[in-house]
Amino acid sequence: MSWMHKIIYLLLAYLLPLSIAQAVEFDAQVERVLWRYQEQANGIAGFNQLPSKANGSGALLKLRLSSERDQDWFFAVSAALMDSSSSAAEAWNNGQVNDLSMQQQDVRLDVQYRMLGARFGVWLAQREQRQTREKFVLNGVAIAVAGEPIDEVVTSQWAGLSLTSVGGNMGQFETRIDAALALDMQVTNPLFAAPYSKKDGYRTGIHFRWTLPRSEVGVSGLNITLRYEYQEIGGENTVNNGFWPYNRWQMASMGLMYAW
Repeated sequence: MSWMHKIIYLLLAYLLPLSIAQAVEFDAQVERVLWRYQEQANGIAGFNQLPSKANGSGALLKLRLSSERDQDWFFAVSAALMDSSSSAAEAWNNGQVNDLSMQQQDVRLDVQYRMLGARFGVWLAQREQRQTREKFVLNGVAIAVAGEPIDEVVTSQWAGLSLTSVGGNMGQFETRIDAALALDMQVTNPLFAAPYSKKDGYRTGIHFRWTLPRSEVGVSGLNITLRYEYQEIGGENTVNNGFWPYNRWQMASMGLMYAW
């Protein structure tokens, strides 16, 4: 069991008993996602096929359990799964094109404290991103790559800060800004003889949530969400005859959330 899962289990043990004395909110969220993945190598001899770029789309499902205590402390545990709706074309500047599919899993723990009219918080997260590449074509000619489809898995742990503002007249508007640094990450790829490990990277994002007035939609607990996330990590090192480059991940999404 990883340290992240141990922390989440401890928080759940703390949150669930609170449901007897006060409300614990559970919400489910479905989003339409647009994503962009880019790789870039700077001055690395023998890897002139870089950079690459791929634009794709997908869907995201997110579940969250949260609770407020004494109207000052806010706790939340969430899990999200993002999957490509179809493969995207990844183009390299040496004439190579291949299909790229993305699947991403996130687990996140938030602790926030209310002061000065906002909630200031810290958060921990674990992310696993699986990149699947297949159907390689070079200069218009299909080529066979041993072991394809090639699955590259990037597992990373993060620690960050957040600022959340809540207000509004027509319903409730919530705006959250996040920033985090990587605590650790590990990359596995069948082309590597051993996993590649690095502690370098950052991510940031902004998230909007509008709780719709019951008078407008006829039901309570319905929300519209909108968010954008930016992440940079990278290696630019040769590892066991493999290569893991600096890369950039961007994701914009819009969806619906229902809270109980």
